[in-house]
Amino acid sequence: MLVSKSKTNSLDRLKREKKHLKVLLYRLLTLSSLGEESVKNQGSSRCMELLYRNKAEGRLLLGRLIDYYLLRLPVSKATRERRKTVIRLVEQHLPRKTLLYIPCGTASELATLARRHPDTTFIGMDLDVSHAKKRTKGLSNVKIYKKNAFDYKSYPVKKVDILLTIGLVDYLGLKETADFYKNLARFLTKGGVLITSTIGKHKHADSLMKEFADFTPVYKTEKDLRNCLVKAGFKCRVWRDDYTIHSFAIARKK
Repeated sequence: MLVSKSKTNSLDRLKREKKHLKVLLYRLLTLSSLGEESVKNQGSSRCMELLYRNKAEGRLLLGRLIDYYLLRLPVSKATRERRKTVIRLVEQHLPRKTLLYIPCGTASELATLARRHPDTTFIGMDLDVSHAKKRTKGLSNVKIYKKNAFDYKSYPVKKVDILLTIGLVDYLGLKETADFYKNLARFLTKGGVLITSTIGKHKHADSLMKEFADFTPVYKTEKDLRNCLVKAGFKCRVWRDDYTIHSFAIARKK
């Protein structure tokens, strides 16, 4: 998990506000595997695993039907497409000696890339590394570390050729995002590249998260992402995905 949850969860809040219909909808969502993980642990490794697996699961037939619906929402499709885009962008900048992925989550992308590019060293960092270690077991060119992304002195490397950060800045404000990118810049070799993305506002996902999730992303536009990178000392190329949900950037130090 990358984001601290509030002391009062969304179900308690809905009960306190006497939103009885939404309490019922919350309970229905938790019949679905993806629904339950999304409202209780949004951004968790398991949440990503369920999205990538793209298989309807849940309790009872109703839970599986709800899961089927959630997996086909535009934001779910965009998240699966983001994984493909990230892999493609990294491969455009290989061969390189080292890549650092912060936070690495399930390490799904790392495992795929490591198998395709055995001469590159792939390093992953996260607070929860259980999924990542399981996914990359047996891959000699992958190293996984349990580290805090904001504890820069604890980073396991001094310099890398590619920095990859997906998901974390979705929960940071604009100043915090720019500061994070600025701190990452010092770990890039000369000519190194930063690959990153942010999530933008989507009406269906936004309404669902505001009502049922314990925390919500800090949505950013393409302009927001570009400004954060420029303030951090990068020159960059920024674009939006076909779903108009995620913005991607390839950045280099000025």
